[in-house]
Amino acid sequence: MLRYFGQSKNFLVHLVLFFGIFFYTLSIFKPLNQDEGVFILAGKLLSLHQLPYKDFFDHKPPGVYLLSMIFNHLPISIITVRLTVLLTNLVICFSIFRLSNLLRNGTGLLAAAVWLYLSTFYQGNYFLTETPMVLFLILSLISYCTYLKSKAHYTIILCGIFLAIAIIFKQSAIINLFVMAIFLLQKKDFKALYFLFLGIAIPTVLLTLYLLFHNILNMAIEQIILLNLSSYPNENFLDVVLSSFGGTLKRTWPFWIMAFWSLVKNKTRLYFYAFAFFVIPLLFLLNRPYQHYWIQLLPFVAIGSAILLTELKNQKKLLPHAIAISIIIATSLINGIWSMQIYKKIDKPKYDDQVKIATKIRKNTDSALYTENQFIAYYYLASKLPVSKYLYLGEINKSYNAEEEVTQKINSYGKIIIAWPTVEDLAYAQKIEKNIKQTMSLEFSNEYLSIYISAK
Repeated sequence: MLRYFGQSKNFLVHLVLFFGIFFYTLSIFKPLNQDEGVFILAGKLLSLHQLPYKDFFDHKPPGVYLLSMIFNHLPISIITVRLTVLLTNLVICFSIFRLSNLLRNGTGLLAAAVWLYLSTFYQGNYFLTETPMVLFLILSLISYCTYLKSKAHYTIILCGIFLAIAIIFKQSAIINLFVMAIFLLQKKDFKALYFLFLGIAIPTVLLTLYLLFHNILNMAIEQIILLNLSSYPNENFLDVVLSSFGGTLKRTWPFWIMAFWSLVKNKTRLYFYAFAFFVIPLLFLLNRPYQHYWIQLLPFVAIGSAILLTELKNQKKLLPHAIAISIIIATSLINGIWSMQIYKKIDKPKYDDQVKIATKIRKNTDSALYTENQFIAYYYLASKLPVSKYLYLGEINKSYNAEEEVTQKINSYGKIIIAWPTVEDLAYAQKIEKNIKQTMSLEFSNEYLSIYISAK
């Protein structure tokens, strides 16, 4: 693919790629967030032979924990994490290149460039579960499209394997399994359906045997499935869409319009498969206001907009093509100015603070560390281990009396550092906040983070 980029004379490919690289370069200096801290810490605990769901609590499937173990063999740095995610996104670019060319030959380069452009606006540059999940969903659809052309059953087995791995990264990908099964049922290809489930069974059986061997299958089911269904409060659908999608839509709207315009113009079966596979599952998932949930749609947006732009160029529809390019340039320039402001005023200062504070905590080698949810990344950055199996506190582990256990653990340490929000009543664990402020000494504080040290 890189060779094709070098040889391409398509101005639009180079334009979108340039802005994609620019946005991604700025995002390398984003501080680590809560979810990244949890996943990286889970990988470290796994490497210390602790068991997920038993020795530490979390509600995600274990795929991201296994992937995060790579950080145990790399330098401890925010840049290390960001470059690792960049590598994942480059693999996704190669996969989208392949899938887009399968759907419409000659569109792969532009689709890959659009993916890189869009990903930073939907937290695709963070170490989250959605990015690897999307990679394996793309690989599964590539395998399915290959099967439709070759009828080789090993390709549909691969499709099943990739789908299962996607589910092991994020449980919501199971909806894609049902979508794929509907594709095959529609074609009445029952033999392919058998091979699909055969492929799905391979990773599923291996994971189940691991959980059974360590006697944690029931704990995994409870935390991965039952708590996710029962412990989160209901969210208003419209509020979720406006809060999680509206803010990013104004940065990326030309590509969304072009993708759906392309869907209207192209009624081929393969193109419908791409739409159904990436878009329909999200309709069942809009119950949490998070930008990164929308990453699942981006392959369709990247491929759809690339197909439309390529058709306009090939059909010599000069005016619509020129208007589309002009809109992309204008939007990109606005996005560039906005991204620079975010980098200068928010990301880089917080990045610098995170590095400096982690260095200070790391120097206290004889002190334990406990952090409020949003500061979990300091365990990784300061090379510390958590004091409790509950890496964070919230509605999802309230029924376990997690806050009470964490309070006991904090009080049992002779010397402990606490990283806590400066703004009062922002943290979920208000009992712990009250205890900290009554019994511990304030060592450092800025507008969003305060460091306390036990007086013992």
